[in-house]
Amino acid sequence: MKRIIVFDVETPNFKNDKICSIGITKIEEGLVVDSKNYLVNPECNFDFRNISIHGIKPEAVISAPTFPIIWDIIAEDFLTNIVVAHNANFDLGVLKKTLIYYGIESSLLLYVDTLKIARKILKESANHKLPTLCWYYDIELNHHDSGSDSFACANLLLNLIEDGADLKEYIKEYRLGI
Repeated sequence: MKRIIVFDVETPNFKNDKICSIGITKIEEGLVVDSKNYLVNPECNFDFRNISIHGIKPEAVISAPTFPIIWDIIAEDFLTNIVVAHNANFDLGVLKKTLIYYGIESSLLLYVDTLKIARKILKESANHKLPTLCWYYDIELNHHDSGSDSFACANLLLNLIEDGADLKEYIKEYRLGI
């Protein structure tokens, strides 16, 4: 594994089966080397509740690429490196449902959940939500902006490793797609 890929997704509605934004931050040799945020046309309706959380409106994504186009850009990184997310089951679940919707076959990936690491390393924390942990480590965060969330999560991961987390202990497998 030459890289760590940290990601976060935002969803257009309560079904959590499509992506309207995905943030991806890359770590190489203990340093953040790249961070991107992609708006995605989810080709579905938006719920007011979701818009109020992340601020992405349908008109913001109408001319954005659909997920298969984004997946063509990011798939190799996801499938050949360790993937990281905070509360990873949510983000991986949305990613899996999106891949299934588009009939995109995929395979197993290796992932790490910073929420699980934080619960073990920072037992004294009032909670282990991303904003709380970013406050603890003085990491800038514009919560529910997928680019900011992935960048903050990458920095959280680096801080947790500095505080003694051994990444190898937390690597799990997740089956994507069909």
